[in-house]
Amino acid sequence: MGVSSGERKRVCIGQEMLINPSLLFLDGQIYRLDSTTAQLIVSTLWELAIGGGALMMTIHQPSTHVFNTFHKFLML
Repeated sequence: MGVSSGERKRVCIGQEMLINPSLLFLDGQIYRLDSTTAQLIVSTLWELAIGGGALMMTIHQPSTHVFNTFHKFLML
């Protein structure tokens, strides 16, 4: 029995959060996740940013709820 891609992504994010980095860069980590899981991850990352951490991430086709969570964004 293998690990799903969503589980793998959550573990990778969790590992990086454990070391409490000053800058966390995520490249497409919520891409292809269901909207509930994506919202949960973004909410957790938002709490990290509120605590003083810097967060930069690429995001593809976010749901409205996920998109509204961001307070600063750069659209390319």
